[in-house]
Amino acid sequence: MWWDSVFRIVCGNSVGSGTFIKPDIVLSAAHVLVPKPGGSLTSYVIRSILVVQMLGDPNQFRAIDAVVCQEWLDNAHNALFFDMCLIRVAPVHGLGLRTISDFTTPDGPFPVKVHGFDVDLTSMSTGIPIQGTITRRGSVFTSRDISAKNGVSGGPIIIPARGKASKSVVGILTSAPKVAGNTVNIGLPLLDSNFKKLLSNI
Repeated sequence: MWWDSVFRIVCGNSVGSGTFIKPDIVLSAAHVLVPKPGGSLTSYVIRSILVVQMLGDPNQFRAIDAVVCQEWLDNAHNALFFDMCLIRVAPVHGLGLRTISDFTTPDGPFPVKVHGFDVDLTSMSTGIPIQGTITRRGSVFTSRDISAKNGVSGGPIIIPARGKASKSVVGILTSAPKVAGNTVNIGLPLLDSNFKKLLSNI
């Protein structure tokens, strides 16, 4: 099922979504842990992170460590292009792990699904995939027909495979509502040095 590796990320009053890309690594958006560029990722914040599908579920995991793109913490001028984080938990086995895929072409739009949950922590039924199309424009994905819902930020952007459920992640949904023409920047691709640098730091 689509939710086999997608979980809610709960950090204080913030709720987002994330996906396991390794048995002990969850990918999400930086603003789920550090709501605004220029904030701090303290040990207290890291200890408060809970990875769970719904409250009361036995499958819930406390963070051991977490990293956020340094440009987000530094409030760099292009910080919204670095709205990514990784969370380490004790290894979890038996999940349908996602794989990271390149999405290099700027052509499109391409049909995608965004997997995630809304902020109602008491229900799994609210985890309905968002469907729409994306186009790659430089360092972001833009869309005319995807609108992010609260709690879905950090969820994986997936290009469906024909005839079967795809486990290939090409990006994550972020909170970058910067308008470009009639489109809105809705996500970040996972193919460049930003993601690879982040992965090397955890």
